[in-house]
Amino acid sequence: MVLLNIGGFREFLSSLFPEPETFIRELIQNSMEALHAAARISGESRNLGIDIKVDTGTPTITIRDNGCGMTRQELSENLATVFRSGWRNGDYDALGVGQFGFGFFSTMLVADLVEVRTRSISGDGESTLWRFDCKSGATDMFDPKRPLESSGFEVTLHLSDEFRHFASSSHIIETLKEYLLFCPFAIHVAGAQLDLPTRAQWQRMLSDPRSICDVIEDAQRAFSWEEAPLAVRASDDGILVVTPPAEQSAPATKIYRHGVFVLETEIIPQPLNYIFCGIFNVDALNIRPDRKSFIDDSAAEAFRGRILEQVVLLFRELSREPRQSVPFFEGWLEPMIASVMFHNALEELRPEMPLRLVGSRGITLALETNWKKLSQKLSGDRVLFTRDPVADRAMIDFFRGTGETIVALMNAGEYALARYCARASDIRLVAISDGYLERQKREAEDHCGLTTLFSEARSGRTYEFICVRESDARIPLKLLRENSEHDTVKDLLMMLAAVVGKEPPKEIPGEDRWIGIINLSHPAIDVLSKGLETGTSRSRLRNGAELLLLSARLGSGEEISSEEQIAHATALGNLMADAFAMKCSDRHLPFSRPKKQI
Repeated sequence: MVLLNIGGFREFLSSLFPEPETFIRELIQNSMEALHAAARISGESRNLGIDIKVDTGTPTITIRDNGCGMTRQELSENLATVFRSGWRNGDYDALGVGQFGFGFFSTMLVADLVEVRTRSISGDGESTLWRFDCKSGATDMFDPKRPLESSGFEVTLHLSDEFRHFASSSHIIETLKEYLLFCPFAIHVAGAQLDLPTRAQWQRMLSDPRSICDVIEDAQRAFSWEEAPLAVRASDDGILVVTPPAEQSAPATKIYRHGVFVLETEIIPQPLNYIFCGIFNVDALNIRPDRKSFIDDSAAEAFRGRILEQVVLLFRELSREPRQSVPFFEGWLEPMIASVMFHNALEELRPEMPLRLVGSRGITLALETNWKKLSQKLSGDRVLFTRDPVADRAMIDFFRGTGETIVALMNAGEYALARYCARASDIRLVAISDGYLERQKREAEDHCGLTTLFSEARSGRTYEFICVRESDARIPLKLLRENSEHDTVKDLLMMLAAVVGKEPPKEIPGEDRWIGIINLSHPAIDVLSKGLETGTSRSRLRNGAELLLLSARLGSGEEISSEEQIAHATALGNLMADAFAMKCSDRHLPFSRPKKQI
């Protein structure tokens, strides 16, 4: 009978399996599943294995295993039904990736004819032969003239002329070594056993510290990196790998099942998958028939949990080794902070993250200092932080000689981490602008006339003005925004947006409170103050205040509307006209009263 529309199915298979050699992996995976099923049924695995023979003259490839096999009914219901994957028998469990799912039909991409002989371990001892014509899609099932002597499968591929070069022992061995991590059962190719470690040998290598260099080289080769990984962490599942920062992001993780490669996938939780990848053998992970993804079930969730446990252990190993920790934190600090804040399973790492300290030499990533250590040696009860060290340079200089600890929080993730750790350590986390405002308000002088004058000046927002006498007389007016709960909500939203890879909302409801600090030591402020005392024209004084406010707004990075620019240009023109008129009248002080005529 004709199985299906062969042309359309061939195109479908070509999209699933773009590399022709894939059929070797798929058939070996099928045999491995059958061998594991046989071992569960019989309780014995010593004599189980796979034998591969090639005939260059025919050309054919024959793959024989002594696994569980199938009855004729099972063969008809599963292999002859193309889109069914997975088979079940009362004596053994359904196989995780499906015995003869889509993978088996990758053979039709390289063969003209495929023959399957099988005998079930739990049947009546009869053998069945199934033939599949890869050109026409026709199938036949009958009793073979050469029955199998024991249970298992024997798959023979009659290769097409285009792929007759696959009938080569050396080519098959090279392909198997590419797809196999280890051999749970013996594999013989043309009578010679394949030189690969057993599962036990592979696991011993992972647990042996003397093999770490070999493990690192294997990881570098597996992911085709020019640089070696920063670090690896071996476990029973495989190896967790820290990507070299030069790669910018980690590749997909390689997943094996029973030692056979099945897929590359992003199974490591976000955003850890920017930093870590791995090579893992996970027998319990259920792979979908197309081999492009896995079933996100309890087995996958348990595996992710084991990965998070390994991340904690690897993080602490890195923290103890400066040679590795410096490039790790310099390259991956931001996604690592986002990871420990996003995953509760990594909560214990939050106080162990290094800090960006602000000192006389600028910002340094202090690997030897974290929130846990800082809370133990902090002299006071608070830590100051800056979001923009360049803009806050004057305030940083102001506090530098006071013994205050200043940290730089350069993004939303660092800010969220700092808030969490500060609360947990009973530390007050104070914005440097708030600390500065607190200090200035304590030292503020009462000058109602100046604060009222600046409040009357036209601007795009409302300010609260205070007057102080600073030792630094270079800046007449500073504008600072007080932190609020609105900032906390905004930072959390930005961090969550970064984790899920979306743009944060542009406008977040909430009100900002701005403080204007009038420096009484500045000559321009002194002129305004004397103008108020001598009764100078209010409009003239207001023009001067508006220009000083405009300068401060531009200095704080505020955007000025075109209407405000026109208004301030007018104020500047009026002030210049007044100054010119005063000069012509020999009035040397711009805000002095006219001299009396004698």
